Amino acid sequence: MKRTTSILLSILLAASMLLTACTSDTPTTAAPSGGDNTSAASDTTKAPDTEKDYSDRVLKVCYSGIAETMNPFEAANSIPHSATFEQVYVSLMRRDDDHSITYSLADHYDVTEDGKEYTFHIRPEATFANGDKITAEDVKFSYDGCRTSTTRSAYLTSIVEIQVVDEETVKFILDYADPLFLGRTAAPGTCSVVSKKKVEELGDKYGTSPENTLSSGPYIITDWEYNVSISFEARDDFWLPQSNIKKAQFFSITDTNGTMVAMQTGDIELSWSPVTGSSYNSLKSAEGVHFCEYRGGRYENVHMYYKSGMFADVRMRQAVAYAVNKEEALAVGIDNLGFTTRYPGDNPDTKANPDYDSPYMISYDLDKAKALVEECGNVGAKVLIKSYQPDPYPALSTWLQSALIAIGLDAEIEIMERGAFLDACRAEEVEICILSLVGSSYDMDDDFCNYVDSRNAGSGNRGWYMSEQMDGLIMAARNCGNLEERTEYFRQMIDLMWQDVPLVPLFCWNYALPVSDRLNVPNGRVYSFRSYSWVD
Repeated sequence: MKRTTSILLSILLAASMLLTACTSDTPTTAAPSGGDNTSAASDTTKAPDTEKDYSDRVLKVCYSGIAETMNPFEAANSIPHSATFEQVYVSLMRRDDDHSITYSLADHYDVTEDGKEYTFHIRPEATFANGDKITAEDVKFSYDGCRTSTTRSAYLTSIVEIQVVDEETVKFILDYADPLFLGRTAAPGTCSVVSKKKVEELGDKYGTSPENTLSSGPYIITDWEYNVSISFEARDDFWLPQSNIKKAQFFSITDTNGTMVAMQTGDIELSWSPVTGSSYNSLKSAEGVHFCEYRGGRYENVHMYYKSGMFADVRMRQAVAYAVNKEEALAVGIDNLGFTTRYPGDNPDTKANPDYDSPYMISYDLDKAKALVEECGNVGAKVLIKSYQPDPYPALSTWLQSALIAIGLDAEIEIMERGAFLDACRAEEVEICILSLVGSSYDMDDDFCNYVDSRNAGSGNRGWYMSEQMDGLIMAARNCGNLEERTEYFRQMIDLMWQDVPLVPLFCWNYALPVSDRLNVPNGRVYSFRSYSWVD
């Protein structure tokens, strides 16, 4: 991987510093699980021009970080990896422009009446970028690899066994009728189909460079500047309809001001990082830019290490909950472009959301927080808040530091490199932090369970919360086919969350993604260049 800084990024960062200083391929198979509040670009852009040659135009997108590996078995569960894998890999199914589930590698599937067996039929024309046929063995190898991955396994717990029926047919046997299983097969970020032959050939070297990455998706990687950018080029031999976007670059811009300047100058056509505050207002009135806006599945929470140390005591976790003023967090974090939450998944678009005020819920009360800290003998005790650089986490960490100092703790902040921070979470080295996990299915199983499932400890479950009772309720909800009964299980889970307080919910984002008027983005929740198109 190259480690040089690109000319474009240098320009963007310089501009930022100055500013700081002064296809549905087949019929739809399932309805979307949440309401689609995406503001499409159709009212501000023309229809795609299918006749014009855009082969020399490069789509430039950005986020606050980029993928650190192309190996799905090792990649963090994050937008940078999910967005990259959407281009480079396929999954059995995919999300369409309206966020519904439709076919991709599979051209059809069969499911038993009890919902516990899915048989997928692979397109006979599907190939990897080197011409090798994609087979059922590759699918089984990929899903089995993700089932044992530390960053993916929690999403595939319903799978008991994967059977290769023949070269083009693969069967999944589930432990229960998992309501999210089909959605999992539509997310390369959850499970990307890789070449068994290539991964076994390269071993640990797989996914470390463009040459050591084999695409099963619509694009190949042509260049990769570590921590700077990734370049993509459309495959001429891809076996599904393509967009008129033939080349693209994915840049890391960690500063919101840098994103704003790049959008205004035309150096970036789309930011997958939502913008807030003055940047939002400036871009709202800028020429050639519009917004794709929707209620997101991104929930910011305070996470506390549950297994040992200061926050192993439930009274200290309660103290943090009493110390938190959510309205302040919303204002500091995203300039009120969102809404405070009572629990992760507290969103009108989330399926099985009970819309519930738990009797155990803790509200802001500084005096109660101080009393609990004193009761635990922790007045003056040191606590380290770990965070990483991209907005809004430095500002939110400073806000949390003030809240902890106000209740008698000696709080400090350590800002880390993003990868190091996520590694520290997985290694049980983070005492307290603020972080989100972005759900894509708009279902409580995704938006709530990710944070409290012990099998997801170190990933979405940042505090390593361990509760047999919570795990049992999660599995009971997953085994339940009745929506009303599922919703009741989540009501019980919310009560238990507020009794154990492994985390403190803060707010959910209203996503505002800036988009160039040259680009058509039907659905901002889909990170796929195939779903976008150039317009004039």
